[in-house]
Order: sequence, then C-alpha cells, then structure tokens
Amino acid sequence: MNAFADTASAFDLSQRTTSSLGLGFLALWMFLAYWRSETRKLNHIPTVGTAFPVVSYFGTIKYLFDAKTIVDEGIRKWPGRMFKISEMVQWRVIVTDPRVAEEVIRASESVMSGHIANDEFIQTPFTLGVEVTDDPYHVPLLRNELRRALDVNVPAIVDEIDAAFTELATPTKGKHHSRDWTGVKLKDAIMKVVCRATNRVFVELPLCRNPEWVNLNVQFTVDVLTVSTALRATPAFLRPLVNRLISKIPKDMEIALRHLRPMFEARRREKAEKSEQASPSSNLITWMLDIAQGPETADERLAMRILATNFGAIHTTTMTFMHALYDLAANPKFADVLREEVDEVLYREGWTKTAMDQMERVDSFIRESQRLSPLSNVGSQRILQQEYTFCDGTTLPAGTAIAVCIHTSHFSDANYEDALTFDPLRFVKLKSTAPQRKWDVISTAPDFLSFGHGKHACPGRFFAAAELKLMLAYVVAKYDVKLSEEGVRPKDFWIMGSCLPNQKANVLFRRRR
Repeated sequence: MNAFADTASAFDLSQRTTSSLGLGFLALWMFLAYWRSETRKLNHIPTVGTAFPVVSYFGTIKYLFDAKTIVDEGIRKWPGRMFKISEMVQWRVIVTDPRVAEEVIRASESVMSGHIANDEFIQTPFTLGVEVTDDPYHVPLLRNELRRALDVNVPAIVDEIDAAFTELATPTKGKHHSRDWTGVKLKDAIMKVVCRATNRVFVELPLCRNPEWVNLNVQFTVDVLTVSTALRATPAFLRPLVNRLISKIPKDMEIALRHLRPMFEARRREKAEKSEQASPSSNLITWMLDIAQGPETADERLAMRILATNFGAIHTTTMTFMHALYDLAANPKFADVLREEVDEVLYREGWTKTAMDQMERVDSFIRESQRLSPLSNVGSQRILQQEYTFCDGTTLPAGTAIAVCIHTSHFSDANYEDALTFDPLRFVKLKSTAPQRKWDVISTAPDFLSFGHGKHACPGRFFAAAELKLMLAYVVAKYDVKLSEEGVRPKDFWIMGSCLPNQKANVLFRRRR
C-alpha cells in the first residue's frame, strides 16, 4: 500500500513538474514571440546594444545601472535622431531632436498619454491606487491653495527647517551649540528635513515632528519605488502575485490611518457642530476634506492621497537639494556669493515670502544645479495612443513608449554657454538679457526639463522651489559646509535612468556664529 502511495506520489510530482516545465516553456515561447513582434514594429529605429531577444536583456541590465553611458552612446551614434533602449518588458524610444521633443511635449493626451506613462512608471494600481490618478482632485490644491499658502507659511516652514537642522546637524556643548565640524550622512538627514518642512504645511504641528509620521513618509517613498521598480521588470500577468509578496504599502496605510483618522474626525466634527465658526482651511487635510465627495471622503482614500502627495513632494525635493548641497560643499567659495545676498535680504525683509522672492542668486544656484544634475536623463515620458508620424518623418506605432532626452538640451552649448561648467550665477546674468521670469527656477522650457514642461509640468513645483530656496538660504546663513575630501563632489548613482545624488557620502556642517 505504501509502495503504491509512494509511486502515485512520485507520478503526481512528475506530472506536476512536467506540467510546470511545459507551462514555463510555453510562457517563454509566448514572451519571445511577443518580443520579436514588438521589436519588428520598431526595426527602423536604431538600437543601443542588440535587439535580439534574450540577448537584449544584457543591455537592459547595463541600462539598469549605467543609463547615462547607454543614452550618451545613442546620442553619439545617432545625433539628432531617435534611438531605442531595452527596458525589462518593453522598448523605449528616446527623442533627441528639439523639434520632435517639442512635438512630444505639446501632443494631446489622446495622442501621446503622459497619464498612462506615469501609471506604468509608478505602477499605480498596486501602489497609490487608480483613484489618485483617475480623479486627481488634489492636484489643483497643489497648484493653487498650496501656492497661495506660501504667503503666510514661509515663517512656519523656516521654523521647521531650523528645528530639523538644529536637531540633525548641530551638536551641543552644555547649553550652547557646538562650533565643531559635524559629519552628516546627507541622505538620511535631508529626507527628514524635507519631510518635516513639507508636513508643517500638509498636517501642521505636532504631527509634522512625530518621529513615526516622519519615518512613515520616508519609508512610504522607498516602498512605492521598490514595488514599482520590481513590477516594471515583471510580466503583467505576474504583477498581482509579486505585489502581494513584496509590498509593504498596506502596513504603511495602517500607520497613516492611526495618525490621520483622529484629525479627519476632528475636522468633520468642527464643521458639523460649528459650521459658521469653523476655522478656515489651512492645511492639506482641511483642503481635501472641504472638496472631497462621495467615496473620496472615506478615511482610507483621504489618507492615501496625503501619502501620495508626500511621496511626490519628498523624494524629488530631497534628491534635488542633495545635489545642490553637494555642489555647494564641493565649491565653498560659492557660499560667500550666496551669503552676501541672503544676509542682505534677511536684514531687510526677515524670513518672508518677499525675502524669498528677492533671493535671485539662490534661485540661480538651484536652477544651475538642476540643469547639470537632473534627476533623470530622460523626461516627458509618453505612451503613443495611435500610430503617429513626427515632423522628422519617423512613424511610430500605437503603444510605443517614448521619452525626451534631457541631456541633449541641458548640456548643449547651443542652449547654454560653456554648458558643462557649473556657473552659480548663470541665470542671474541671463535675466539681464531676457525676460526675468523665463530664468526663474520654477519656469519650464523645452531646454530646461527638470520640472517637466507643458501640460504635464510638475503642479507642485512652486512649493518645491520655495522649500529648496528656503533650505539653501538657511544653510548658507547658519552653517559652513564642506566635504571630507575637499573639492571632490561625491559621484552620482545611476539606476533605471534616474540620476541620484550619492547615497553614502557625508557632508561636514559647522554652525556659524
């Protein structure tokens, strides 16, 4: 009986193994057939690397960790032309011709969809939820309410920046601040500073300083990027399974609701019981509760939008400010140029929006840092919704993933004199020869794509730019900064086309008198 059972079990295992192998080979055959089909559609577009199935994955792996070299090779081999690079489950066509780039940026959503491209990049159904992007009612809040709130919130933001930097970068000796040089691991410190400053407006005191809330929003950013990166490298039919295995987002939501639900309930109670005396909207929570309707009033939906808004605000602002601080620390002489302006403006205006708007050197420094260290080497990502013929005569089929090369515009001597040299006052000088607003850090253009351009330009860039200017002005006013290896800027880290500032380097801070 046992022998029969063992034989049956072995036979069953053999059958299951054979079936699994068969299904595996079938899936591989189907994928290779699909890949060949997709490759044939784009045969007329030059390839960086090889277009041969499976072998092209070696190019994908190289792109994963050395995207700058891959894109630079395409620019060098086919200047002014489109070329394609291999991503995990698709080809991406890169545009380098400025005329075609403008065409991509200006195309309607029905022709080239930025919404669908963004959903694919973030893997929205598995991370933020489709409701956040299908009904983005919070976006006008970022564009309008948040911008207007700066008039009254600049002192509060600076207060939070001061509290965070004092805690993270200023040791004490007795009752006084130490004036010793202090090494600060920039990635960990700056993400917390940005999170606290951002949430001073989003959720206000005391929650913005709550360590669990700060850590949650820092970790949520990491969790979303981890899941989205993994799922983009996974065939669509396996994504639900992989998401269940690796995602920590449900746990993040539990923590968020524990902090936010009492605030939601308090605001609802205030409006219901004292509607005529309810305090005016002053933060992201009250703004959302005032306009959310139907299912969007559920605590879970509101909490996810607040997490999603933090995700959009914290990560990019942190990376941008880290790039700027590395540029400053590697060139301490720039600090004197900025400090002269900051000290003069603060003496006259104090920490106000008026003062911030008058800091033109600070504005120029940040824009120049963004120009030479954009967070990606491609931008304006779109998915073609129909076959389309571009002005250069190139035709691409529906479903093609396309993006505009940022390096060809940011690093071009045709656009910027001595383009590869960091000039902190570049845009101050340009303001004397062209309309001033064109060169502000918040302004977008076909030759400056750090905040995107056109209808898909970052809606929160006004708030992000304000934070960046206030943080940089605060640092030069209050600290001396330098690198442990003086004059050598820490090497950037490339992954999947993203240019991240060095994640391990320390910057030395010393409190000024």
